Amino acid sequence: MYQDSLARRSFLGLQIGEGGAITAVLPGGAGAKVGIFTGDRLLSIDERPFTDARTLTREARAKGTDRRFSFEVRRGDRTLTLTGDAPPLPVEVIEGADVLLGQVASRLRAIFAIPNEHPVVGSILYMQSIRAESCEAPLSPDAPIRKWVQACAGRGWIVLRVERSGVGDSKGPDPTETGLEVELDGYRAGLRALTDLEECRN
Repeated sequence: MYQDSLARRSFLGLQIGEGGAITAVLPGGAGAKVGIFTGDRLLSIDERPFTDARTLTREARAKGTDRRFSFEVRRGDRTLTLTGDAPPLPVEVIEGADVLLGQVASRLRAIFAIPNEHPVVGSILYMQSIRAESCEAPLSPDAPIRKWVQACAGRGWIVLRVERSGVGDSKGPDPTETGLEVELDGYRAGLRALTDLEECRN
């Protein structure tokens, strides 16, 4: 269960506004490492034109273990090409829990939060809404999902989140291209993983 052959997506560390304008450069990300500044305008990543914020998500997921990126930016009247390596996206820090990354169904990211300050009372499988967004928030300590997981762990609950196909680190087609059975298969695999974990702990 804890074997993890899924590549962690890259940490680009850029927030983008209208027209590709860089509105924030996050410490430790690829953008900061290569010298991108707030106010630059992103033109392309690895020679692929920037179109919208989803471009960043696609590129961060697509690289796998190859984390070398090339950013073309406009700074004032100059066009610059900045190249460097991106670190992997950090793992969430949940107070009162150990956060472990794994996989289920051979291709879906599994995120376990296991209480380390309270006796375990049971397990929860978190099932996402229909939105094709990641269910982890390593860069946002105040994200509702992260606070909820922390609250559950603080009461002794193991929480497992399973990323949907094509979301986060998970492989496979975008959720808009899959059906209900594919979704259910992922959650069934999650339930089996929780059962295995409980048996290992007993």
